[in-house]
Amino acid sequence: MILCDFERVKIMKRLFITIGVFAILVLTGCGCNPFGTDDDGHAEPPTPAYPVIDDSPCWSPDGSTIVFYHSHITRIDSCGSYNVDKDSTGLWFINPDGTNKRMFLNLREWSAGGPDWSPDMKLIIFVKGARIWKIKINGDSLTQLTFNRRTFFPDWSPDGKEIAYDQSISLKHILGEYG
Repeated sequence: MILCDFERVKIMKRLFITIGVFAILVLTGCGCNPFGTDDDGHAEPPTPAYPVIDDSPCWSPDGSTIVFYHSHITRIDSCGSYNVDKDSTGLWFINPDGTNKRMFLNLREWSAGGPDWSPDMKLIIFVKGARIWKIKINGDSLTQLTFNRRTFFPDWSPDGKEIAYDQSISLKHILGEYG
């Protein structure tokens, strides 16, 4: 099966996210401290540079706008717990040339992302709290589409009548026009 570059990028992105999460779980679960110890033998993390995360970009079907997930981590403690700037965490729009960055939807939580435009550009689907949601492009009608199990990586069908997504058990579809 031959995949276009866009499909390869999607597959590689999912693979790297899975590997990264697995590595973090293994390191923290086995008591490994990647920071080493100080002179007294106590584990001390370095002063972190808190990252700004711009993730999961998705082009609009007409190529005029990119929607993406944005978050800014404000604190990470030695146990790996973190806080995010809830006022800037959510879905954002930006022009392809990097201008006109603007917030579209404040999600106020870390576990969100994976936006995708409907083919007619009237809706955006995304993941929030391991559930798939949809919202009109004008910001109205926020609607939860999945309720059981953990669901990720929503993707509109070319005709806009179905949404494929990954589920913690298997690949499923949301049937019906716009969910």
